Amino acid sequence: MLEAVNDWTESIDEGAQVDVIYLDYAKAFDRVPHDILLGKLVDANLNPNLIKWIRSYLSNRTFSVKVNNESSTPKHAQCGVPQGAVLPPILFGIFVKEIPSILPSGIRCKQFADDIKIYTAIPKKISNPTRKLDCKAVESVQNAFTRRLYSRIKGRYLTPNDPDYLTAPQRNSLFNLSSLESRRQTSDRKLILKMIWGQVDIDTSPFFTYEKNTRTRAKNKFKWNHCKTKIRRNFFVNRTLSSFKL
Repeated sequence: MLEAVNDWTESIDEGAQVDVIYLDYAKAFDRVPHDILLGKLVDANLNPNLIKWIRSYLSNRTFSVKVNNESSTPKHAQCGVPQGAVLPPILFGIFVKEIPSILPSGIRCKQFADDIKIYTAIPKKISNPTRKLDCKAVESVQNAFTRRLYSRIKGRYLTPNDPDYLTAPQRNSLFNLSSLESRRQTSDRKLILKMIWGQVDIDTSPFFTYEKNTRTRAKNKFKWNHCKTKIRRNFFVNRTLSSFKL
């Protein structure tokens, strides 16, 4: 998702329109033919012993249908991968891994298990609303709650003219809460650190580069593409690195 949003906001920042199609395969895990899947594992140059283990894992599986206390006669499963484990989503990912290679030029996709997003950038200027209003709307829910809670403690509804009235930041401090914006900033900084330390399974170079300076009193530097539009300015990388300090 992070890579996709990076592509989308970057395209919009360049004045393009982004069209996205979301796909969700119906009964995806139940419809994977075992013979085709095993063939693709061979094409992926997996260790032969691992392929034998997966073949054993998929072979001789049976299923039955239970209604109330009655069960049907067990039948052998000729297709499908078992659900509820770590391995099946990986096997399904291998089964559909050639999808990006058969898409037309300029069409990209991101996929995880049976969820896939196909998108492209269309060179066309469009207007985009900033998301600051959305953030304020969500923040107002917490502010309204703390105001009602504090009013209940005081035994009356408090208006700004009341001597006991507290502002939203003061109420957050009273109830040991941080603002939603503050929480987002904290999670953003943690994700940046994980990206620097290589603890996320994505290529971070499209987002930013990090130069660590070993000279005395020299500062480490981030480099990223600066933006032209508000929607790109509010994207994770731009909103975080503009004020990030190690």
